[in-house]
Amino acid sequence: MFLTATVLINSCRIIVPAGILFSVSPSYYIVWLAFRSLSVALPSKVFKKGDEFLWSTYQRVVLFFFETLTGANIHIGGDLDVLFGSAKNAIYISNHQSDLDWIVSDMLAIRQGCLGSIRYILKNELKMVPLYGNCFYEHGCVYVKRSRGQFNQERMLMHLEAMKKRGNPGWLIIFPEGTRYDPLKTSSIEKSEKHAKEIGLPVLRHHLTPRARATQLSVQTLRDVIDDIYDVTIVYGDTWDAQNGRRRPAINMFSFTVKPVDVYIHFRRIDVRDVPNNEDGIKHWLHQLFVEKDRFVSGYYSTRDDEQQLFLKQFRRSQLPWQSTVPALVAWVGLTATALLTPLGRTVYVWGALGGTIIGYSLLLIRKVS
Repeated sequence: MFLTATVLINSCRIIVPAGILFSVSPSYYIVWLAFRSLSVALPSKVFKKGDEFLWSTYQRVVLFFFETLTGANIHIGGDLDVLFGSAKNAIYISNHQSDLDWIVSDMLAIRQGCLGSIRYILKNELKMVPLYGNCFYEHGCVYVKRSRGQFNQERMLMHLEAMKKRGNPGWLIIFPEGTRYDPLKTSSIEKSEKHAKEIGLPVLRHHLTPRARATQLSVQTLRDVIDDIYDVTIVYGDTWDAQNGRRRPAINMFSFTVKPVDVYIHFRRIDVRDVPNNEDGIKHWLHQLFVEKDRFVSGYYSTRDDEQQLFLKQFRRSQLPWQSTVPALVAWVGLTATALLTPLGRTVYVWGALGGTIIGYSLLLIRKVS
């Protein structure tokens, strides 16, 4: 009986957040579409401000489930005066080991007061996610094809130039490894190591060899409108088996809602003027950045207790006030529930979900976004 109850509770901890986030998305799309239609005749900066406000409110609902509700221990170290200071335009470069890494960027952005202005370099497959695919694009995210020979440099430059023209890109989130580091996927690790050796770069122990093209184009195109480069390194608790000296896979976002682990986030500011501006220079600079990440996280992935303790002492716990997330949750859930309680509301909601998906797919296809 106790085991059954535990399984049921844990299932609810996964199903309820996912259900609410997906059920709210049609409401978000309908409100966004209405605002987009009304703002057509207005200056573009009006749409941008409204779009960022709506994006921020939805992401606060996401953070409610992954930080407020879970009570997760978030530990942040590094340049805290920058993170907790005024909002900046920046390119955000992070290691990648879990789908939870996307939530971490939200966790940091809300602390700098720029949650609505974060944008991502996304793999092309994500444009097929119903409703979200087109919303990502309309918000200014950039889709790229990662396979060799399929990367469309001209189209990415077009998107980056549009971002530059707007003059206020916010945070552009890049995961240069391209795919998640998983210690159990030895073929990916071996392929990464082989590539590093072939191009004469140091082999990484705890990361995959970063792909430089997206970072290179972003730095070269946006360096006149960004203030900083943010070097973010994430370590998830319970990813190290000290007894056997082995690394475990990082937790995924669904498991995190059931049993959150400690999250250690090192945030470092790099002046964009200190970054090279040519292709080879950026490639070597980026790889050296990951060499430093490798060296940094080795303190956690160590069989020596003193080294791990030195690593942990670099962080302090950061708790997000409930007021940062609960009002947005109440607003979006309340709007959705109100719509579903009336026949007209249900009709608008259903057509918003179906029509938004079809329109979104059509627009992405016509625009050839990647």
